[in-house]
Formats: sequence, C-alpha cells, structure tokens
Amino acid sequence: MILDGPIHTGKSTTIKSLTLLVYRPHVLGGKLSEATFRDALKLETTVLIEEGDKIN
Repeated sequence: MILDGPIHTGKSTTIKSLTLLVYRPHVLGGKLSEATFRDALKLETTVLIEEGDKIN
C-alpha cells in the first residue's frame, strides 16, 4: 500500500491507525541509513515506513 498525497491529507494518521491493525507494527521514518532499514526488515513484524512530505 502506498500513501501519497499533499500535506495535511491524513497520511500520518492512517499510518498511526494501521499500527492498531497489523501484526507487531514497527514504524520507521523516511530518513534511515541502509543498515537501520535492513535491520528493521529482519524483524518478524509489519514495517510501516513514513516518509516526509515533498515540498516544492
């Protein structure tokens, strides 16, 4: 699932709601090192990645 949209359209709220529904949620921010990202994916969990809004 990809959540993409303008600022203030509920993307972060949706991610927070999904943490209540998925198995062992682990939320990651969009600015991660490759090692941190790799280690998070090794977990037996659902990884939700939140990236920052694009400001043009």
